[in-house]
Amino acid sequence: MTRHFAEDMERIASAARKAPALVAPPQNGGALGMALWQWQSGDEADLHTVRHHRVAFEVPRESAAEGGRGLEAAVRHYGCRRVAITPAGMPLEWRMQRDAVALGLYIDPDHLDTVAAREFGFRDPVTIERSTSLDSKLLGFLQIAAADDGALLSADGPLRHAFEEALCAALIHVHAERGERAEESPVALRDPRLCRVVEFIEGSLEKQMRVAELAEIAALSQFHLMRQFRAETGRTLGQYLFERRVARARALLETSDLPLAEIAAACGFSSQGHFSARFRHATGLAPADYRRRVAAGRQEAAATPARTSS
Repeated sequence: MTRHFAEDMERIASAARKAPALVAPPQNGGALGMALWQWQSGDEADLHTVRHHRVAFEVPRESAAEGGRGLEAAVRHYGCRRVAITPAGMPLEWRMQRDAVALGLYIDPDHLDTVAAREFGFRDPVTIERSTSLDSKLLGFLQIAAADDGALLSADGPLRHAFEEALCAALIHVHAERGERAEESPVALRDPRLCRVVEFIEGSLEKQMRVAELAEIAALSQFHLMRQFRAETGRTLGQYLFERRVARARALLETSDLPLAEIAAACGFSSQGHFSARFRHATGLAPADYRRRVAAGRQEAAATPARTSS
């Protein structure tokens, strides 16, 4: 597993034209690897694949020169902008829109299948799906991995192995064929060409997208793409894209303390003002009011004593 992890790191470093700031390979036959990357706005990586399943947490930074804050402090201060899950063997390329720190957790697929068989009784290999959702089941792993700026999991020991097993269980629970699956999209599509378009949208919500670009991904004309998408989903491409931007904004407002300007950028809105106006139109609340209402609801729930049956 260590050999495969080293090969993956070489492949990623080559595609990104930069080496990770920290690498913690699997130890003593373990299945968990970890890498930390410092990204500047405009950095990009060419198309590449790796053997491991990858969970990448993107933590914003104010600027690339801000090197003294540390990963743990950055997580506490900014929260997490995005969690990106990439299955083993799936090609990936990206371009950073903002300065960020990316913490990548890598799980050996064979070990994931072993955990699925041992703990959940699965007979078939686990199918992991690509995702860019902010699933609460995975956000807790960022806080643990970031402790002591990544040093907590760098050494072999019971904590690292427990973390490894828990991460496998979370991935199985969220994304396995027989587990509870996180909502990737409000639409069910039969046409694989439209599935490619939706997958691209889900992984690129921070970008400005043109119909011509989406039509090229689908290998359809713009007219046929728009007609087919509406026929299958009952909504236009523009309506769907707006719904997904609002859904991501809701998740960020609920799970992070990111400034509204950062959330606007992460969700593809042209400005904070544009984001606020469109979010209010969709939800009836301004983003700040929505965040306060969610926080108040959590405080009320925490203060309410649990009911006991008599």
